[in-house]
Amino acid sequence: MLIKLNLENISHCRENINVRYNGWPNDKHRANTEALETITPFLNSIDITYNDKVLFMSDGSFNISLYLMNRKGYTATNNSSEKRIMKQLNLVDYLIVNDTSYVSIPYLKARIDKPIGTYKNISIYSLKSN
Repeated sequence: MLIKLNLENISHCRENINVRYNGWPNDKHRANTEALETITPFLNSIDITYNDKVLFMSDGSFNISLYLMNRKGYTATNNSSEKRIMKQLNLVDYLIVNDTSYVSIPYLKARIDKPIGTYKNISIYSLKSN
């Protein structure tokens, strides 16, 4: 009886751990920020250095994306005003987005051309010549 109870407990724990680390609670992370964990070598390969400032659009926090990319710069949340984003655009060298719908926003569309690089679901635009 005690052995059966222990085996059921082990099975239940295994299922809970699997859901915690591989299940639905992590779907949003996988869709939005998983690529940021491995993008640093790619940014280095297209000559975006640690000291270049970037603006990351659609960050749900103040700096998770910058931390994961190991870059300096600014983030724009979904609630950022146009005035704030325009000010930040003047302070950065690159715009990085993980949602291409941001590229169609008129005040962003006027500042960017084609992406200088694409990594998984992330597009990178240069603002240096603008």
